[in-house]
Amino acid sequence: MAAPAGGEVVQSAWERSSAYEQWIDGEGLLIHRGNYVEDLRQIEVGWWQRRGCNAAFLQLAGQGTVNEIRVTEIAVGSTTRPARLAVDEVVFVIEGRGTTQLSEGRQSPRTFEWGKHSLFLIPRHAAYRLGNSGDRPARLLHYNALPLALTVVPDPEFLVDNDFQVETLQVDADGADLYTEPRLAGSAGDSNRDTYTWRGNLFQDLGAWNKLRSYGFRGAGRQVVWFSYPHTALWNHMSVLASGTYEKAHHRGLGPLMVILAGEGYSYFWEDGKDKVQVTWHEGSATAPPSGWFHQHFNVGPEPVRYIGFHTPLDDNEHVQIEYAGEEPVIRETFEAELSKRGLSSQMPLEVYEGRGQ
Repeated sequence: MAAPAGGEVVQSAWERSSAYEQWIDGEGLLIHRGNYVEDLRQIEVGWWQRRGCNAAFLQLAGQGTVNEIRVTEIAVGSTTRPARLAVDEVVFVIEGRGTTQLSEGRQSPRTFEWGKHSLFLIPRHAAYRLGNSGDRPARLLHYNALPLALTVVPDPEFLVDNDFQVETLQVDADGADLYTEPRLAGSAGDSNRDTYTWRGNLFQDLGAWNKLRSYGFRGAGRQVVWFSYPHTALWNHMSVLASGTYEKAHHRGLGPLMVILAGEGYSYFWEDGKDKVQVTWHEGSATAPPSGWFHQHFNVGPEPVRYIGFHTPLDDNEHVQIEYAGEEPVIRETFEAELSKRGLSSQMPLEVYEGRGQ
C-alpha cells in the first residue's frame, strides 16, 4: 500500500482559470494543496489584509472546485476586520476562544462566545467580526461553497463583502433563537440510521458532546450525531469510533472534509481497482478523499477517536459500502498488526467477518 509523501496524498493539476482561483490568487495568501493536512494547528499562515488577520487557503483534492476551506489565526487581543459573504459559512474552532460579533439586516448586533471545538454558522449576507478573548492565538477553520457560487456568478465583488442585507437567518421557522441551545430535530429519516439530528447555528463544544447514538450500519463501535442548520444546505456530522475498531469502507459522490478532534489512527483512500493510499492522523489532522474514492478509518489508539465531517451542498448522499465480510483480508491483518505494535488488541466482533451482525 502506497504511503503519502510530505502529507500530500493526491496532487492534482490545479488550473488557474476559474473565477475562484483567480480571486484567491489576488488575495496573496498561502494555498495548501493535496488531500491531507497533518496538523491544522501548525500549517503556515500569512497576513491577510482584507480580514486583518493571518490566514491560508486549503485547496484539497476532494473539495477544491466546490468548497472553500480556509484557516484563520487571530492574535491575542485582536479582532478581525468586518466581513460579509453572500454564501453561508460554517466555522469550527481548532484552538483558542473568542467572540463573534454578528449583525444582520436591521436587527441589533449580537455577540456570542466560542471556545475550542465550537461549531457555528455565519449566515449569508450577515456582517461579522471575530475577536480573540483568550491568552493565545485562536485558529479557526472556515467552510463554505464560494467556489461553486463563483462558478455560477463569476463576480467576486458581488459575493464577497457586498452590503446586501437580509432578514432573518438567526431564528428558526417557529421563531426560536438559533444561537441559544440546539434542539433535537428527530431521527435522520433513514431506517438504517439509529442516531439523532440536532438543529441550531451554534454548538459550543463538540469535544464534550455526548448526545450520540450507535451507528452499526457504518461500522462496529461507531457512534454518530448529525448537525443541521435550518436555513442552509451545509451540514455536519460527528463520529466517535471506539478503540480497537474500524469503519466499513465506503464512498460517496463528493467526499466530506474530515477533521480529527481526538484520538489517533489511519485511513485508506483508493480509487476502485487501484492501490490503496494510507495516511496517519491525530488531533488537528484533516483529510478529504477525492470524489468517488473509497475511504476507511481505523482507530489504533487507546482512546476513542472523535472526528467531524463537513459536507458539500452537492453531497448526493449516495453511498457504496464494502461490508466487513467482503473486504480484502489484508485490511484486518494490517489493522491487528498495528494494534499489536501498541500493545492493544482488536475489539471487532468476530461475527462481523462472517456476515453476521454489523
